[in-house]
Amino acid sequence: MKVIRFVGLVLALVVGLAGPALAHAELDKKAGERDANVSLTLHVPVEVEGSQNAKVIVEIPRPFVLHSCSATNGWTCVVADEPDSTHALVTYEPAAPGAPGLEDFTFDVKTPEEDGDYRIEVNQIYSDGTVVQWAGDPDSENPAPVFTVGAGGAVAPPPTLATDTTTTSLEVAEATEDVGSNDDASEQKGSNMVPFYVVLALLLAVVIPVLIDGIKGAGGQDRAN
Repeated sequence: MKVIRFVGLVLALVVGLAGPALAHAELDKKAGERDANVSLTLHVPVEVEGSQNAKVIVEIPRPFVLHSCSATNGWTCVVADEPDSTHALVTYEPAAPGAPGLEDFTFDVKTPEEDGDYRIEVNQIYSDGTVVQWAGDPDSENPAPVFTVGAGGAVAPPPTLATDTTTTSLEVAEATEDVGSNDDASEQKGSNMVPFYVVLALLLAVVIPVLIDGIKGAGGQDRAN
């Protein structure tokens, strides 16, 4: 019993000091029916200390039909939907300088007629110039939000058109210029993770020997009793 209490105390200490895991960009609804109108809210959390969202660009894959978007808290949204593009873009940004940061972004779509797991990529631009692209696989560091239609299943990515790449890259580049360039921005996001790994490494280096000694000591006391 003493050993169990000791182990529980050590594990609680490790979890408490390690802190919560970083959040990801995610949709409020993860699935829906085929060929249906649905309103989706995308949550894009702020993970850079001392900064806030300055612009968010959402890429809606072409099988979806984008109806409209809405913004609150002094922000605006603009839809760019070119017929020859493989996706539509929704750009959210403050209507005027000094507007408070926003983390929730709403848009209305009509879902595809085919079942599948559809990736909705997000470009997040911070007020300090940091750019984070939520476009990776589910197990990556920056996974893209995924919306499942019907029974789900893998969906082959559409062919990339030159106009798509140019449009998206231009939007992100212009957004970065608008909020101000920062040569150390990309390093800052990585540096924010350093304390977490340092603390975790120190805890493992210190806690494991203490845990072993505690188990041995508690076991010896139980035998002596």
